[in-house]
Amino acid sequence: MTPGIAGLLALALARWSVPADEPASEEPEVEPEPLPELEPLPELDALPELDALPELPAAGSGSSPSAAAPGEPSIATAEASEEPSLDEVVTGSLRLTGAFLHVPDVPELYPGGDDALLAVVGRVMIDRNWNDRFGLQINYFVDVSRVPGAGGATGGAFATAGSIESVYRTPGVTYTLWNNGTVRSTAGVDRFAFSAKSGPVAFKAGRFPVTYSVTSFFTPNDFLAPFSVTAVNRIYKPGVDALQLGASLGMKGSIELTGVVGHDVEGVPTWGRSALLGRASLVGAGFEWAALGGKVAERWIVGGSFQGGIGAVGLRGEGHLGIPDLEGDGHGASDAPLHVRLAGGPSLNVGWKSLTLGAEYAFQSDGAKQPSELIARAGRLFPDDIPLLGRHFVGASVGMELIPILHAAALALVDAGDGSGQTGVSLSYSVSDDADLIFGAFVPWGKDPRVTMDPTMPLVLGSSYGASPMVLYLEARTFF
Repeated sequence: MTPGIAGLLALALARWSVPADEPASEEPEVEPEPLPELEPLPELDALPELDALPELPAAGSGSSPSAAAPGEPSIATAEASEEPSLDEVVTGSLRLTGAFLHVPDVPELYPGGDDALLAVVGRVMIDRNWNDRFGLQINYFVDVSRVPGAGGATGGAFATAGSIESVYRTPGVTYTLWNNGTVRSTAGVDRFAFSAKSGPVAFKAGRFPVTYSVTSFFTPNDFLAPFSVTAVNRIYKPGVDALQLGASLGMKGSIELTGVVGHDVEGVPTWGRSALLGRASLVGAGFEWAALGGKVAERWIVGGSFQGGIGAVGLRGEGHLGIPDLEGDGHGASDAPLHVRLAGGPSLNVGWKSLTLGAEYAFQSDGAKQPSELIARAGRLFPDDIPLLGRHFVGASVGMELIPILHAAALALVDAGDGSGQTGVSLSYSVSDDADLIFGAFVPWGKDPRVTMDPTMPLVLGSSYGASPMVLYLEARTFF
């Protein structure tokens, strides 16, 4: 150590050292208080003796350390095979409908007077998917019903799987079990479709529902087995016999081509009543825009649709130009005129008590201009048409949840040309998670039909809805 460093250390020690005869501090010494005596901890119960861990299998034995006990699937096996249970693949439903019909006093239309309707429809459904690539869907039904002669006047409000008639459904897969006057029973396949997909491409074949409509009441672009405007049950849209090929174009669009087999009145496949439709859609500015074109029963069509919203208001619209062609060979040969059909309107979901409001307007250029033309218009309907006979129609609906298990709805349809219309109201009570009970009524208004002395036209309809019956109905639905 150098003298300089030693000197500094000595100086520091001398400065901080305290002489022996000098007290270290002027303050009195304070004895620390003794710490409180701690209470002894309670004795713990003896821990249970753990079972010995199983020995790990020797390497190369083919067993896994995670192997489960006999009779219990291992985690690895469960993750690898997650087979759906039977109740996830096979489901069913039962529908019971009863209705009383009070008809106008017109024996030429309703020779039996007031009448009633009863229908029971049971379904067994299979929906199975494999590896998110292949799928099989089957919907088999049995239908027993008592349908009065006035049943058609309800506008298809109570159409069942057995009563649906469409040129796009092969008659051979529906069987009549018995038919005795107004009582009949049928069974058949409502859906039987195989599907496959690979990347953006999807394929489907068989009997399955197809719709290109976006509106709620009047659906001019729903050509393939459409619902009636007043249909009470819209859970299962009827299937048609078709092939479909589609592809998605990223997140913004898609294209689709659908071919559907049509049949003549004797059930023989014919090109004139078959359909071949192409559709392309694109998403932009908050709306889906779609173009549609091709051939349907006895006519060619070109049209489109849009759906979306501006704030809380939803907007939907659709329409097409129809070019009649009886044989589908491009030569026309049909008495029906070239026509335009349009429909659209706003909707609003208020949110309070699930309150929803909706309204639509529909225009049919080939509709009757005045009541005296209504019967002639009915004779010009295409095989897949909904029977809307007038030219201008307006519809409005409202629905809300009165209490969590009770929902109320009301619908009004008006033929703006003759002022006739029909109001429908319903109350739907949720009996359980899988069962509903619906009570409702349809009340029409309009000028009644009249009988004439003209042999060429013995009956003249006074308005579109004046000949409709008043209906009270009760329907129960359960799913299992």
